[in-house]
Amino acid sequence: MASVKVISLLIKTLSKPLANRIKTSAQEHPKFRKMCVSLAQSVHRHETRLSSGIFSKVKPIVRPLSETKAIQNGANFLSEAFVFSVALSLIVGENLRGRIKTASRRDAINDRLNDIEINLDSLKEDNRIVKERLTDLISAHESQVQRRQSILREHEAGTEEVDRSLLSSLSDGELNLDRKLNTIADKYPSQTRLV
Repeated sequence: MASVKVISLLIKTLSKPLANRIKTSAQEHPKFRKMCVSLAQSVHRHETRLSSGIFSKVKPIVRPLSETKAIQNGANFLSEAFVFSVALSLIVGENLRGRIKTASRRDAINDRLNDIEINLDSLKEDNRIVKERLTDLISAHESQVQRRQSILREHEAGTEEVDRSLLSSLSDGELNLDRKLNTIADKYPSQTRLV
């Protein structure tokens, strides 16, 4: 950026000697001199009409410039026009360069945004797949838990039935044992008293 400004300053600086060269060649060459005279006379007419036409209603009479004055004014006009065109072209060039730089920056940002959107879409897809897997794992775990709970309930039901049958067997066995002891005691009264 600094180099562009240095170059534009150099071009502006070099345009002034070129403008002076145009001024001297306008006074020396006959074709250039003729062009300068016609240009200076035309500028003088328009300038006089504008300045006097604004303040008065009467159409002004424009006297032509002398040839030396016309050559000098025409050469000055051409040299100033050259300096102005150089400055204008530098401004337009700087503006175009800025637009190109802005456009390239905008394109780079758009490319980065597109990459981010692609990555975001990929992450969303990965997230969806992980959610599906997690849902599958949760449902498999829940079915496994339900299966284990049903096995546990069956086991508990079986254990309760075994406990009941054991208790009933024990109760029946005690009753049978009591009956047998009573029967033995009746048959052998003397021996049962010792026991």
